[in-house]
Amino acid sequence: MSTATTPTTTVVDATPDPGTAPRPLAKGGDPADRFFRGSARGSGAAVLLIMSLVGVFLGGRALEALRDAGPAFLTAAA
Repeated sequence: MSTATTPTTTVVDATPDPGTAPRPLAKGGDPADRFFRGSARGSGAAVLLIMSLVGVFLGGRALEALRDAGPAFLTAAA
């Protein structure tokens, strides 16, 4: 004998509690926050610049090697 079950749905109230609403962020902020934000952005930009320069250098060296060895560079076993 089998019994049928009825699915149930729980409704959650979607209105936020006034005490837990997000507060607006202040523009500008504390000088220490501005310094941290600037140094984090500057560090990220420096990392991207250095990685790009390394990629350009390695790409140039790879092109030199491919020009010297020719297409056999990619297919030769030696």
